[in-house]
Amino acid sequence: MGASKSSAKRGGIGSASTLRANSDFASARERVTKPLDAGVIRISAIQPGGISRSRFSIGLGISARGDVNAVRELILATPAIHFAARTHGSFDFIATVHGQVSSEVLATVESLRTLPEVAYLDSWTHLDLVKEGYARSVGHELRL
Repeated sequence: MGASKSSAKRGGIGSASTLRANSDFASARERVTKPLDAGVIRISAIQPGGISRSRFSIGLGISARGDVNAVRELILATPAIHFAARTHGSFDFIATVHGQVSSEVLATVESLRTLPEVAYLDSWTHLDLVKEGYARSVGHELRL
């Protein structure tokens, strides 16, 4: 009996503060688990897309002729294209292509160039990352 009283006084296993902490943890777990199970929220990690020695990155500017859907569909189906946007201005689309080696990136560029709907394709190398932010929602499909 003496050990449990002294344990409770020090905030040990049977103490009120430990029981309150366990209850708070269970309550927090329940508040997160319910929306997860219902599919309302999703927790995921976002890997930084910065420049590194193990990844080759280029930017693309794509001008299309006629119907742009073939270009859009190829962009959506190409895993090496990590970012793409439909634009108004010098290009119809801009995109970022990543690969472990330059030949992977070149294959993506060449597959785009073979489309008859691609009138012009410009490319550039990413030298330095100026801004990369993750304060956005995850899992929303971008409609090009």
